[in-house]
Amino acid sequence: MQKILKFQTFSALRLAALIIALPALISCGGGGSAACQAGVGVLLGTNCSTQTNTSPVANAGFTQNVITGSIVNLDGSASTDAEKDTLTYKWELIGKPESSTATLLGATTAKPGFTADKAGTYTLSLVVNDGKVNSAMVTLNVFAGSASTNTAPVANAGITQNVLVGAKVYLDGTGSTDAENDPIIFKWTMAARPSGSLAALNSTSTPSPNFTADVAGTYLVTLTVNDGRSDSGSVTVIIIASTGNIAPIANAGLPQNLVLGTLGTKVTLDGTGSSDPNNDFITYKWTMTSKPTNGAVNSTATLTDSTTSKPYFTADLAGTYVVALVVNDGKLDSPVSTNVITVAAANSKPVANAGANQSVNLGADVILDGTASSDANFDTLSYEWILVAKPSGSSATLSSSTSPKPSFNADKEGTYLVSLVVSDGKLSSTMVTTTVTATLANAAPVANAGPYQNVVLGKLVTLDATGSTDANKDTLSYTWLMVSRPTLSSAVLSSTTDAKPTFTADRIGTYVFSLMASDGKLTSPLAVTAVTAEVANSVPVANAGPTQSLYLSLLNTSLTVTLDGTGSTDANGDT
Repeated sequence: MQKILKFQTFSALRLAALIIALPALISCGGGGSAACQAGVGVLLGTNCSTQTNTSPVANAGFTQNVITGSIVNLDGSASTDAEKDTLTYKWELIGKPESSTATLLGATTAKPGFTADKAGTYTLSLVVNDGKVNSAMVTLNVFAGSASTNTAPVANAGITQNVLVGAKVYLDGTGSTDAENDPIIFKWTMAARPSGSLAALNSTSTPSPNFTADVAGTYLVTLTVNDGRSDSGSVTVIIIASTGNIAPIANAGLPQNLVLGTLGTKVTLDGTGSSDPNNDFITYKWTMTSKPTNGAVNSTATLTDSTTSKPYFTADLAGTYVVALVVNDGKLDSPVSTNVITVAAANSKPVANAGANQSVNLGADVILDGTASSDANFDTLSYEWILVAKPSGSSATLSSSTSPKPSFNADKEGTYLVSLVVSDGKLSSTMVTTTVTATLANAAPVANAGPYQNVVLGKLVTLDATGSTDANKDTLSYTWLMVSRPTLSSAVLSSTTDAKPTFTADRIGTYVFSLMASDGKLTSPLAVTAVTAEVANSVPVANAGPTQSLYLSLLNTSLTVTLDGTGSTDANGDT
């Protein structure tokens, strides 16, 4: 994640450097050729039509965080070409988690997809071609995490802005995302501002703070978001304030999802959201940069009134159409803005997805997930779940048969089989199933190294681990260690892995041993036992103390007599 976020920040900084260097680019070569070769002619309003072809620029979209099992939708439609040539796309899945079988569908379209079937990082590459040369390759990371573990959120600080000095600048972090849909906490920082500027954010914690660009120059604002558990990487947005003419901003409108009619479908575009910071009158230039194919049949759709704010075209094939808009204020062209129109065939049967098979602990609450079910016509889906089979004696029932995410309690060991059918209101999907296997949760074994022993010097001593236990009745393996032994002892265990190893107590003193037991999955805490070796036992010697002579005086009728056996001894030092 950090690598991709750094790349986005670098791209923004490079853009700032290009803008700062524009006067030098204009002066190079007399006719603006240096600017054209640098790929910034569109920013300058330079006519590059007579220059050599410029390589297109690929844009693979933003880093994504998703839940394992989700369908990942990619978007390369923001890729651009200085000459407005129609682009073709080549995506590749160049990295994926171990054991993943994910494959990329629609690798030559603007918006392919794949299913993130395993937790881990998926790396995609994109190269676009304008019919003459390839773009440089760009990469994108998609991070898939389990719903049971937290995935760091992804910050999105919005797009670069060109404003007039004195304008109030509105930032937008609402494009930031979290894979688990946790509430997002925002942290904005004014990272840099022009010399002499007193600009300050009105808030550092709202999704959309603002500030006033009080001095001409470049402002850098960074954003980090937190989902309550993890920080995202930091991203930076650039705001450039100027006193003179500023290039207008094109807005090609919102994406559209339509259904293909019998005679085609009329698609009306809308560029009226385009604007000019100087409030200059703007003109429009629309181009269609990509349209679908169906086998050997290519779409013949063409734009009508491509210089108006609301042109249209007739979609003649199902698929994805990409249009681009550039506006001009009479002096400068805007950067390119793109829009994607997806046209689906007449109603298609939806596809049910009941989620991945699950293995859970006995007694767990199981959440099913049918939200990856899809409909080519983007119809709203209804759900019908059935608990087809469950272990003998189970009383499990679904919390709902019509929710996208019903649940049940796995109250018995064994396999639960659940089916799902989805409907778009007109057609029902084919039935699909998912299985949930419940097993007794594995518990760490408990090691028992046997009782403390007192033995006679020279004896063969047997240790005993057979009192160790495992709640799951798994077969145990053992690891013994002689922790300490008396000075000059050369005692060694006959085995460090037997349940009952032996050793000879060759010196007087204490031998200490540790034991760990393993069930093949978990290891027990250490258990300790000790063996003390002594010489052969001797009879102790009693000592009742010395003979005593006491006298009663005429004034006392009794005396206290104290006996003393503490002089008794034992050659072995026993109590």
